[in-house]
Amino acid sequence: MDLDRSAPVATTLNTEAAARFLNCSTRTVKERARLLQIPHRKLATSRAMLFYEAELQAWLDGAELEAQCQGEDRIVRPITKDGKRIELSRDPPAPAPLDSPERLATRALQEEVKYLKRQVNELDKALTGREAIFNRIIEAAQIEVPKLHLKIPAKRLKKLPVRSAVLPIFDIQYGQLVQPQDTPLGLGEYSTTIFEERLSRWYEAVTESLRDYAASHSITELVIALGGDLVEGADIFAGQAWQLEIDPAKQSVELSVHLANALGDLITFAKQEVGVRKVMLCAVPGNHGKVGGKKSGATPATMSWDWLCIEFLKLRLANHPIDVFANESGGALLFESMGHTFLHIHGQEIRGWGGIPFYGFTRFDGRAIRMSGQIYDYCLSGHIHQPAIIPNGSGGEYIISGDWVGGNNLSGQIVAVSRPQQRLLFISEKWGLSENVPIYFAEATRPKPHIYSTAAA
Repeated sequence: MDLDRSAPVATTLNTEAAARFLNCSTRTVKERARLLQIPHRKLATSRAMLFYEAELQAWLDGAELEAQCQGEDRIVRPITKDGKRIELSRDPPAPAPLDSPERLATRALQEEVKYLKRQVNELDKALTGREAIFNRIIEAAQIEVPKLHLKIPAKRLKKLPVRSAVLPIFDIQYGQLVQPQDTPLGLGEYSTTIFEERLSRWYEAVTESLRDYAASHSITELVIALGGDLVEGADIFAGQAWQLEIDPAKQSVELSVHLANALGDLITFAKQEVGVRKVMLCAVPGNHGKVGGKKSGATPATMSWDWLCIEFLKLRLANHPIDVFANESGGALLFESMGHTFLHIHGQEIRGWGGIPFYGFTRFDGRAIRMSGQIYDYCLSGHIHQPAIIPNGSGGEYIISGDWVGGNNLSGQIVAVSRPQQRLLFISEKWGLSENVPIYFAEATRPKPHIYSTAAA
């Protein structure tokens, strides 16, 4: 079949214009064209369809349709009641006046396109300059930072019982804001200012304990174990964002500064005053700093505010004599101290009931040993904010750290408020865990809640 492809000159419309003319959707126009129920033309070599305004008007006025199809080529046009094709005007449309609204609108759009193109070119040039600056920053960051060489006092090298010091740091939750009116009996309060006070007290307690213990022992190794939930995120549970003093990104930066100052001074003290020869810092993330929270799914493990904070900390401590620095984004690592193997986790992997999840530790222990292929001697964890040391089978112990916060606005739901604390452990090659030193962030006095009474009324 030969098709008449030479359409008379008339007002032509594309699919969108035809839809506006017919006051319907483009989907309706396409579907009627596919069913040969609307005047149009289409070639197999193109996906576009052509419509004539006069033909559409004739069809709307009740004209019948005639279809010519050959493969994907098709012409559908209206015919009169006696079967004749409707003739269209062959006169080309008159050009629009120079001051017509359509011509002025088109010219304005053309000028806007030219302006936007110039803006794009200027932004491309600016971006090229910024990339050069970024490359210079990266090159500067790759310059090796000189290590501090600290002199070890000879008096510490005399023959004394040898120990290592393991310093777990869990559940700082730096940016969390706890107000007394949100806690049971008004006994909880926490902020970045309170954290700084507790960090100062923690540093004092750790250094005094190390100095006292070094009087009768040779402490040759210091292991700093950062156990997660350092940063308080915004996505892990409903309403978490309401109890933030500062956002997680700012927390990651600020906390890395506080920790770098405290740990840098501690490492210097341990080397020069105590005689520590080796220093190891290892870290795992917690669950509170996971970006996106529980519903984020299988996101990369590095999408964690804790992991980012430790990376900042690593840069800030680059010039300190740290022999091993491990930031394990996967959430678990093994380290060795005085011949004893420690499994280092945050603790959200362990499930149970009744306060401290004893049964959960037993189930987790079997799975962890099978996964790692390693029988470990101790497991460092936190997460539950209830400090404890729990024997697990023959020779194994779970050492659970406390937290830095204390009572918060969830304490009323779990009916538990722990005294904020951390711990310092001393490890013997022969005896294993030889001493556990609790580090409390408040004096050993029982806090007094407010008691309502009519006596003073």
